[in-house]
Amino acid sequence: MTNDGSGGPMSSTADEDLFAADELLDRPFPEREGRDASGSAGPGFHLLVLQASRDFWDCPDETVVQEAEADLQTRLDALEAKLVARWGDPREIDLWPYLRAGLEGAAVPEPIVSLCQLTGSMRVWLRPDTGRWLALTIGQGDKELPFELIVAVGEKDRIDPTGSLQEGPEPSEGARGGVNGLGTRSMSFTARPLPKAVEAFGQGEQVR
Repeated sequence: MTNDGSGGPMSSTADEDLFAADELLDRPFPEREGRDASGSAGPGFHLLVLQASRDFWDCPDETVVQEAEADLQTRLDALEAKLVARWGDPREIDLWPYLRAGLEGAAVPEPIVSLCQLTGSMRVWLRPDTGRWLALTIGQGDKELPFELIVAVGEKDRIDPTGSLQEGPEPSEGARGGVNGLGTRSMSFTARPLPKAVEAFGQGEQVR
């Protein structure tokens, strides 16, 4: 979609995305983790895919890939502008410290563990009034897979604004594992498949 400068389709889409982000920020966290075509949720987190591009299994043309990513970036920028007008500038959170910690055996909580598989950073607004944070990012699980424009919501003790791991509640015996005491709902990062992230990490590269 393009913006015709008169509050056309782009404005409407950004308003709809803002409504979806607000709803996600207010939505109760479920007691059990689950996922569907639009994202995933569980104790302490929500992940919502606002838009996904086509896949690239049969796409040798790099221009098509670049245009697909640019389309999602345009939509992200439109939503970000509305959030900036309301809450001010976001913080850019580097996800590589979390990826590194997970690869070294730390228990990294959701939604960070999922986001680390898709992207190297995210734009975050801290919401002390709700005890939560909201993030925007564009991710891609592997070069043949679709790009995804993602809104994430998590509990405040699951991220540090500096980008470093932050200690949380002491885990129960059944959930204990890893290092740094990241909470009773922490998941083992290395339990998830990370084909792109692990390969890039080993080569000292950044995931798109």
